[in-house]
Amino acid sequence: MVIRPRRLELPLWLIALGMLLRWLFRAVVWCVRHPVIVGLVVAGVWLYAEFGRAGLIVPLVLAGLVSALWRWKHETSWWTWCAGPVLGWDHRQAAAQMGPA
Repeated sequence: MVIRPRRLELPLWLIALGMLLRWLFRAVVWCVRHPVIVGLVVAGVWLYAEFGRAGLIVPLVLAGLVSALWRWKHETSWWTWCAGPVLGWDHRQAAAQMGPA
């Protein structure tokens, strides 16, 4: 005679609630791990809601102009503080996607 433990049967609403809570927890953890991205998205949504398209376009154009002026006047510091870290990050991402050598 085979004796098996009784199966635990959960109602569907409880499973759905558990999945929703797990996804919410994962979203919160992701937001805590990536505060810069979350801050930029929140700022972008706020600017768009407050000022429309101009709220997104004007800061991006100003940032581009400031970056161009910075590179024109002090190219070495621009490479050190702006372009160098971005290129380094990009190279690390590309190397990680290629896998081990």
